[in-house]
Amino acid sequence: MSLAPFRLLPYFDRRPWGRLNLEPWFPPASEPIGEVWFHERNQSSCGQTLEELIRRHGRALLGSR
Repeated sequence: MSLAPFRLLPYFDRRPWGRLNLEPWFPPASEPIGEVWFHERNQSSCGQTLEELIRRHGRALLGSR
């Protein structure tokens, strides 16, 4: 199975102790953001953790060095 290109998308988790300003990485938020989780939307690897993807496609993801 070959590894198709994928893009990590952010999921913003609101927390009362979070921040409104996550610049320079993201635009200001209207509610406090305490955590940002990244997920991938490619259907071929949907539901797999990053660890599973690295185990399966390590060289393609991380290179040979």
